[in-house]
Amino acid sequence: MRFRDYIDTAQRHLISCEAICRTIEWDKCSNEEKNEILKDLFYLTGYILEALTIYTVYSRGHFNPNKDITELDIKFTKDTHVDYYNTREIHPNKNDPKDKFSISCRTPKNAESYETFNKNLEELNKLIRETTIYPIQSHKFFAIIQNVLNDSNKGLIFSSENIPLFSNIKVSNNEREKKILTLIMSWDSSLRYSTNQWNKIKDILTKENIEYIIILCKMIKKLVYKVG
Repeated sequence: MRFRDYIDTAQRHLISCEAICRTIEWDKCSNEEKNEILKDLFYLTGYILEALTIYTVYSRGHFNPNKDITELDIKFTKDTHVDYYNTREIHPNKNDPKDKFSISCRTPKNAESYETFNKNLEELNKLIRETTIYPIQSHKFFAIIQNVLNDSNKGLIFSSENIPLFSNIKVSNNEREKKILTLIMSWDSSLRYSTNQWNKIKDILTKENIEYIIILCKMIKKLVYKVG
């Protein structure tokens, strides 16, 4: 998957969220129905923000747009502290004596050679020991927003240029904004399977707050795509 594909992903989810909000007759829904719809909308908005985060990091980090983002680009990772996988490894291919090395599923299939990839892997491991690397695979997009995109991180190579949420995360005195930030920070890809996690945010998972997040997603998409 190329990083530009994530803009299309964000747009698809945005269309779905807006269509649901526009067509649902909320006054005819039971409380249980409303809760389940809001959960689904919140879950989708998390994937929108994740897709926009990935697109922003890879575009601003000058990752080759023609390469799959699962490929290891050690310069990109040094500059951004982001890599796709949680772990990478390489091992001998015992099933094919003609193929000296086999790249595991957690490494790029088209690595130029074992030697080249292994050298980059050593650099990556050194980087991991010295600093924090944020893997896309973990779905912890808020950690990337907070620690990579946020303008307070002056050591990184790009600014988020006043993009809402990305450029400046702050605890606002505005109660609505506090709740929105709490919701976004609470999002997790495993959320839909955890009753306990839902219970923690049930009081702020409202129609108004979800609509606010959808508007925020639209603003971010417009800005990151414009300058990406």
